[in-house]
Amino acid sequence: MSQSYWFYSPVTQHRRTLLLQHSQKPDAKLEDVRKSIRGLGAKAAQEFQGKKCDDVEIIFSDKIEKELQGVFANSFELTNYEYSHKTAPEVDEEAEKKAKAEPDYDARGKKHGKVIGKVEIRNSKENVLESSDHKFWVASARATAYARNLTNTRGSIATPDYMED
Repeated sequence: MSQSYWFYSPVTQHRRTLLLQHSQKPDAKLEDVRKSIRGLGAKAAQEFQGKKCDDVEIIFSDKIEKELQGVFANSFELTNYEYSHKTAPEVDEEAEKKAKAEPDYDARGKKHGKVIGKVEIRNSKENVLESSDHKFWVASARATAYARNLTNTRGSIATPDYMED
């Protein structure tokens, strides 16, 4: 069973915490656990995208195995994908400076696209990013994103020379 809860800080207006909970039966199969963790990774990415977050820090409990942390990261990266040919709207520099000076300024309204820009994943004991399991799962997700980009590239752009490069 997996659940998620949002906590808002009364002190800082734009800081929030998403708590994700994963519990499993003691006799659960590894594939079932992976499937559950994969769903949790997708849920986390969707929740953060829904709040238009651009800078996210994910902290794992020490009880979660390294491989499952990699599965979570894989699912998170695959869900945090967007292919778009939209151009960013033009920004009036002067109006933007005035808006940033306001105490209630919120950059989330200016965000163009759904992709979360910066994601940091770690746990309290060690750097998760250095484990071979995590590297494998993230490389797999990035390879999938690269394949999606090649697939979605228009034929007028994706000439044989472009594909070769």
